[in-house]
Amino acid sequence: MRYPKKREYAHTKDGTVIMETALITRFLEKLERVFQEERPYRIKAGVKKRDGTSVCQEITIAKTYVQELAEYCIS
Repeated sequence: MRYPKKREYAHTKDGTVIMETALITRFLEKLERVFQEERPYRIKAGVKKRDGTSVCQEITIAKTYVQELAEYCIS
């Protein structure tokens, strides 16, 4: 894991963070790799293994969490 270097980002007087294009690109590539990973996850519907889990991509799991959060906020 490579952390951002001080020269790759800066803070403005109003608190905005400005990042170099290379840093943004690295972040988005890392995010894409994380979302493509698969792991066992207990889903409500769909094809499941005997233990009740299914192998899902992280993006699907994140989408489920966002939907649950939205339903919680609405109610």
